[in-house]
Amino acid sequence: MGTFSPDSRRIAYYAKKDSEILTVVTGRKKKRLKDCAPVRFSPNSKRLACVRTVDRKGQLVLNGKKDRIYDSIHSYSLLFSPDSKRVAYCADMGEHKLIVVDGNEGKRREEVGSFCFSPNSKHIAYVAKTGGKWFVVVDGKEGEKYDRILGRRVSFNSNNNLHYLAAKGDAIYLVEEKLKSE
Repeated sequence: MGTFSPDSRRIAYYAKKDSEILTVVTGRKKKRLKDCAPVRFSPNSKRLACVRTVDRKGQLVLNGKKDRIYDSIHSYSLLFSPDSKRVAYCADMGEHKLIVVDGNEGKRREEVGSFCFSPNSKHIAYVAKTGGKWFVVVDGKEGEKYDRILGRRVSFNSNNNLHYLAAKGDAIYLVEEKLKSE
């Protein structure tokens, strides 16, 4: 199975050579990435990220540059910003989960939910749980605590406006946060 770049000029696919697993990326030159899967292309098709397995641990490889090694990286979570300049993913360290954005680790949490970039790529928001309470983190700042964030999802509906559903007790709230314009 292969993954096409958004501009349809490259494809990444898995191959097996002897007992070695490779990801092959076509283009002007073929690249072979050992123990690296799955591959994600940036929206502009110019950047490439994948998760490499090192001694049963996970390591992000971004355009050939290797990042830190974590207990595991949730490969499904690899996310490029809409402008293709930023990348984020979820990693495990022991009992904790954290979001890594542009190589910078967020706080370690009990749980993390979905995360997303704003349409202009300036903000990132995600759902997290610490001390049994759920909250939304925007650009590293924790929001109000709730019993639950429904669906563990948050989304931007404009560059500076995000929303999610939260619950305290039996009450359910549609929370809308307006971020300061820059």
